[in-house]
Amino acid sequence: SVDGDERDGDLSGGDEPRRRRQLEGLWCELTRKEMEARTRNVFGLY
Repeated sequence: SVDGDERDGDLSGGDEPRRRRQLEGLWCELTRKEMEARTRNVFGLY
């Protein structure tokens, strides 16, 4: 794994933490959009 610019104090994990962070960000984005859509649906703002 090439992590020359990725030095956040965790040298053993390689680029696994970065991938996990990306996944969590994606998941948060998905759930946020889902919640917004659901809220809009509930309040009939479609």
